[in-house]
Amino acid sequence: MSQQKTIISEMEVVQEALEASLHKVELIERKLRTKLLTIENRNRLERELEEVKDVLEANQKALKDLRHENTSGGKKE
Repeated sequence: MSQQKTIISEMEVVQEALEASLHKVELIERKLRTKLLTIENRNRLERELEEVKDVLEANQKALKDLRHENTSGGKKE
């Protein structure tokens, strides 16, 4: 049962990070839609967006793996 709590705790942490990343993607995309950006700022925001999307993808995979581990009872296959 203790391992189950640990998995659930990890899932909660990853879920929070996922939500934070999604929020950051929305903010960056909103900033990119404005026409008042310099080329340098636009390039910086586009790079930042790619980095956040990479983190988001990693967190989604981590959450998927944790859910699988949780439903399989923490057993390694």
